[in-house]
Amino acid sequence: MKAPDPATTFDHVAATYDEDGHHQHVAELLLTDLPATPTGPPDLVLDVATGTGAAAFTALRLLRPTGLLAVDISPRMVGRARERAAALDPAGRI
Repeated sequence: MKAPDPATTFDHVAATYDEDGHHQHVAELLLTDLPATPTGPPDLVLDVATGTGAAAFTALRLLRPTGLLAVDISPRMVGRARERAAALDPAGRI
């Protein structure tokens, strides 16, 4: 039996992925206690497997990078992140 394609699996759940708040909670936990860099905000943050962008948007708020590259295997997850970016990243740093 063939394993399901991960992109397709995440595409199917993209519309409801953020409903329980779990991913936002995890993003806050991961990024809140990062040590400050000695030179100030980072130039670039990389968010691999961004999903709908919970960690990316949290990183923008907490780390204040100049830019952020967010990638994901699921086109629908990236689409949801782009929709959310209108409100959460109006400066277009992602």
